[in-house]
Amino acid sequence: MLKRAFALKDAYHHFCTTLNLKSYQLLPIEWDKVKVMIEFLCPPYEATEIICGPKYPTINHALLLYILLIKHIQQACEQYDVVQIEPATMAMTTKLSKYLKMLLRKTPVICATILDT
Repeated sequence: MLKRAFALKDAYHHFCTTLNLKSYQLLPIEWDKVKVMIEFLCPPYEATEIICGPKYPTINHALLLYILLIKHIQQACEQYDVVQIEPATMAMTTKLSKYLKMLLRKTPVICATILDT
């Protein structure tokens, strides 16, 4: 939804200007924040599509997705100095780490990972 809104920002600007709705118009700095949110939320969204999609991933893929998502969140925290997303990133990292630990405690997961590499 954010991606679509960002793609239509010129139309949104025209709409707000034409109908005298300037109080609803976003400033360029606010559009920059929308772009940052899109960049931050895209990988978790894509991972959710893979994990919950019609074709289920193998255990290896789920394991790799959790690791990559945790890295993505950590890199985003370093790249964007945005205090507002800190609680969300902490909650996401905690939840993903919990899932990762649950997977790593299971012997079949470890065996499948070794056999697939």
